[in-house]
Amino acid sequence: MAAKSPWPLPERFRLPWKLTSAAIILSTQLVTKIIMRLAQRVQAKNIRSLTKAISKRPRGTPLVTISNHSSCIDDPVYWSLLPLTMAFSHRTSRWIPAAREVNFFNKLVSVFFSRGQLVPVDRGDGVYQRGMNFCLQMLNEGGWVHIFPEGKVNMTGESLRLKWGVGRLIAEARVLPVVVPFWLVGMEDILPNKRPYIPRLFKKLTVLVGEPMDFNSIVRQHKEEVCTSAVILRRQITDTIQDKMAELRTHAEALHRNWNVRSPVAFRRLK
Repeated sequence: MAAKSPWPLPERFRLPWKLTSAAIILSTQLVTKIIMRLAQRVQAKNIRSLTKAISKRPRGTPLVTISNHSSCIDDPVYWSLLPLTMAFSHRTSRWIPAAREVNFFNKLVSVFFSRGQLVPVDRGDGVYQRGMNFCLQMLNEGGWVHIFPEGKVNMTGESLRLKWGVGRLIAEARVLPVVVPFWLVGMEDILPNKRPYIPRLFKKLTVLVGEPMDFNSIVRQHKEEVCTSAVILRRQITDTIQDKMAELRTHAEALHRNWNVRSPVAFRRLK
């Protein structure tokens, strides 16, 4: 078995680290934004709900965003829809768990992705591994964590059982996070999940952002029923997210299917 790569994130984020991090996030977001605006066809519905949750949530309130994962470039494409100014603050820049063997396989790559605010996780090591602990710490500091609860790139489009890590982050945060789910359709057309893995231009992408989810009643019920375990709470939260994601998927696929755009380049926002 290959040795794990060293933990790439510092104990304290000093100014040089913050500056290089902001530069990597901003430049990646800028390049992706240019491509998505000038060489793709994008429709985004309710994107204001996402930007409001990111920038307008009360100070000290954490944010968890959740989405499907159908392409290895999902992450930069998602955030190309957001204002560039969000890259300048840790509060409005997401952290995201990412597979160690894919994103942290050597020192140079680890430096790049860790400063891009990716957090190494080891598949199969469970919800209490170091990467998930770090994400929980960021939430407890009022930060933003995005998670792909499918746990991998879903190359077949099948309905996968969501991993319980997202349930742990929401259940154990000191302040109950704002939770915003969204679904994307068309990412596998922009970057197919087969060789030679070359991005394609003038493809159609639909982004549907859901309204913030309320887990107050589930968490309150768990606290009142002292006999229930943390495992049950994680499962209830994850099951609720699973149902919501299935609902979003149905609506997003209908939007995508019914958008008869003829122009090779387009961008539209829907309320």
